[in-house]
Amino acid sequence: MVVGYDAEGGHHAARLWLALRRFGHDRMAVMEGGIQKWIAEGRSLETGDRSLDTPAVFTPRPRERVVASKADVLAAVRSGDPWLLDVRRDAEFTGAENRAARGGHIPGAVNIPWKDALKEDWTLRDADELEDFYTNAGFGPETSTITYCQAGVRAAFTHLVLTALGHDDVRTYDGSWEEWGNDPAVPIITGRS
Repeated sequence: MVVGYDAEGGHHAARLWLALRRFGHDRMAVMEGGIQKWIAEGRSLETGDRSLDTPAVFTPRPRERVVASKADVLAAVRSGDPWLLDVRRDAEFTGAENRAARGGHIPGAVNIPWKDALKEDWTLRDADELEDFYTNAGFGPETSTITYCQAGVRAAFTHLVLTALGHDDVRTYDGSWEEWGNDPAVPIITGRS
């Protein structure tokens, strides 16, 4: 079992989850609330080097439907399916904050920032509340979804949340805006449209 955690709401640990999932490792969990919650609960910490008594052997079993390529996203733009979920901040989505050659978002994408799934203490909102939240935005359990952000980290978090809620057809656009926003040949939209 691999347990990942971080100090910023779980999105970095979720990126590890996504990488392991892509290569067929199913025994992975992300510690809700991260290291801050662990410390706040008075749990012990170790420092120094740590080694495994018995190293595990892992044989990769690659899964193709965990990540999406630029070609997959272009097909989604043309057909409207799967749905595109942009989990960046509003300023990134509209293009007001530009972190690539071009700012904006992929045509047809819906913007739901990744942090909307979290409470102030970096723990997840209640599962029923999250399911209602995503379903009301058009991303129900039956919706085929591609998540993206700037570099795939925040998108991996939302991918993990949707998967935990029982959504079976979720992929993350691995290249995300770093790839899309730097390619002058693909369409973009600026503003809220």
